[in-house]
Formats: sequence, C-alpha cells, structure tokens
Amino acid sequence: MPFDEPFPLNRFPAHVRAAILSEFNGRCPSQQEVDETPDARWLSTPAIGPAVLKKIRASEQAWVSTLRQMTDAELVRRLMRLQREVDVIHRTVRIKLSRNATRRLLTSEAPLAGAPDGRLGFHSAATEPA
Repeated sequence: MPFDEPFPLNRFPAHVRAAILSEFNGRCPSQQEVDETPDARWLSTPAIGPAVLKKIRASEQAWVSTLRQMTDAELVRRLMRLQREVDVIHRTVRIKLSRNATRRLLTSEAPLAGAPDGRLGFHSAATEPA
C-alpha cells in the first residue's frame, strides 16, 4: 500500500486541518503517519473528537480502496505526474542553493583559501610557473 502519499487535508474543515498540521509541526503528514497515530493521541487534540476521528480513519480506507481500483495505466500516469512534481521541487531547491552560495561568495570579504590575494582563479600544477 502506498501510504507515503500526502494525507488529504483538503477534505477537512480548517480547524481540523490546523490540528493535524500542528501534530506534525506544520507539515502535511503522509497517509502512513496519520494511520500510525494512535486514536488516543488524536482524541487528545481539541479539534478532533470521535466523529472527526471516524472521518480520518474512513478517509484512509477510501484512499486504499481508490488505489486498488486504479488501472495500471492510471497508476503509471499518477507516477509520472508525481515524478514531474519531484523534479520541479528538486530544480527549485538546486536553484535556491545555488543563489545562496553565490550570495555568500559575493558578500564574503574573506579571500578564498589558496588565493592569498583574493583572486577567483585556480591554477593547476601544469600551468604554474616553475
């Protein structure tokens, strides 16, 4: 069972979404994480009572049932869409990391290691004067 899919928070009212997000430090939990959270823990939160808990558990069952009914072609399309989403996230992270690294280089006043004059040049042993 692919319980690593995000839990469908959009199926619940705002106060329930807030309670679920709070339990997971503001991030959207996976189906598996919600499934593994004991009923007693859910019921200890102010926004989740027995009726909401029943809906949470029913949502998990509906998810499993939906996945079982999908054809191979539908599952492949879903996989491809998720892979594209991961690629977009990966590119975004790489761009942000690159920008941060560039920003650090530009704002750094200390010379680079191995470059006592602070020049941004690299010399190989073959090109250095003897």
